[in-house]
Amino acid sequence: MKCFITDNYEINVSPFKGPFKGKGANRKALQNLKADLDQIKSDMKLIVDEFNQAMPPPRKVLFRILMVRGIPQLWWREANERGTYLKLFESETGEKFRVSFFPATLELMENFDRKRLHYNLKATLVGHAIEHYRKYINGNQLLDGIEQNELVAV
Repeated sequence: MKCFITDNYEINVSPFKGPFKGKGANRKALQNLKADLDQIKSDMKLIVDEFNQAMPPPRKVLFRILMVRGIPQLWWREANERGTYLKLFESETGEKFRVSFFPATLELMENFDRKRLHYNLKATLVGHAIEHYRKYINGNQLLDGIEQNELVAV
């Protein structure tokens, strides 16, 4: 069975063989997912660097990586003392910033927001897959321990 985890990435093992077979495949799938998440975070850092080059200081908004429950997320942030995170294209606060941008700047910001949405989706999907793989592996280990204890008790 082939399992497609992320964009154009293929793991050639069945990650769902169960508690008695495929434990190594499950751990390998988890390692692959962690590597995918690390790559996504590296790609996000490159996008932030790209934004910083395209929008030299002084800036009205910043583009930052925020870790949310261990999952990297790209966010817009006000460039002031408070540094409040904001939804640039989905809020009234964002509208106040957008109306002050020149059309070319607004187009650039829209392109970065499309990247933000894309990479946040990828990071969220992979991050949640990691979380649930851990639960799956831990649950199977717990059941294996219970079974071994029952065999010893008999």
